[in-house]
Amino acid sequence: MSKNLLDILKEDSVKDHEYEDERLISNIYLCSLSTSHRELARIAELLKGITDEKKQEDYEDKVNSNDWLLNRNIRIKDVNSINFDKIPKAAQIDNSQSADALIIDYNNKKCFLIEFKNCSKSTLIDNYIDGKDSVIVKYKNSKNIIKSINVDGFDSESIISQTEVALVYNKNDSAGSVTASFPAKRITTKDSNNKQSRATTKRNKIGSACKYKFEMGSTKKRTEDSINSFRKKVKTLGFSSCCLLDRKQTNVAILGADDFSDLINKGIFEQIDWGIYKSFVSDT
Repeated sequence: MSKNLLDILKEDSVKDHEYEDERLISNIYLCSLSTSHRELARIAELLKGITDEKKQEDYEDKVNSNDWLLNRNIRIKDVNSINFDKIPKAAQIDNSQSADALIIDYNNKKCFLIEFKNCSKSTLIDNYIDGKDSVIVKYKNSKNIIKSINVDGFDSESIISQTEVALVYNKNDSAGSVTASFPAKRITTKDSNNKQSRATTKRNKIGSACKYKFEMGSTKKRTEDSINSFRKKVKTLGFSSCCLLDRKQTNVAILGADDFSDLINKGIFEQIDWGIYKSFVSDT
């Protein structure tokens, strides 16, 4: 018989964790780390006595990249959460990758399941929405985990329909956008002796510009199709519409870091009432 979540958190709270990002009761900053503290410590140990500048730079990049959300909003350390991708091991559920963070609004009977990706929007779509590493697998696993462990205060059959799902990425880029700048070509003129006299740059004819627009427009449509297909897959899992995390009330809130920071500034997470879990959260 599987343990309930409250017992799992109680057992973890008395453990002496070497690294703070390995605790189950955590915060959004620790849940969003690109590289774990244990892995950073391992790399730092390997680099002792090594003067390879490239390896040192790579290590520093890993350290700095962990602050991709913190650099947007220092208040992310104040947003408490359960370090959900550590739950499978604690609950002795084998080979199950889950989303990064779970926030429980106990008295309002609402949960928030969040996956973090420190990448651009185009990489998010190529690798984690369309690609073989699609986070839909993590959402499916998370659903099964939530239902298999008894989340105290929630009915195991209805908790999924009470859970909003979010996917947070680092930054927007040109994925799917149409640029107003079109390729130009070099025009040369020649004199009577057939020698080049001057060269000028001329914007391409409207036909080429339209073709370029069409190609970029096609990319934008593919991006929209990918996101819509992903939303439909999430919808089949039975999660709640995102009433608080996404004003459009979609089936999954796909948010850039700046948008997520705005939610924090609006106090969305300050309204969370952890209820029976509050004593653990207050210790973080």
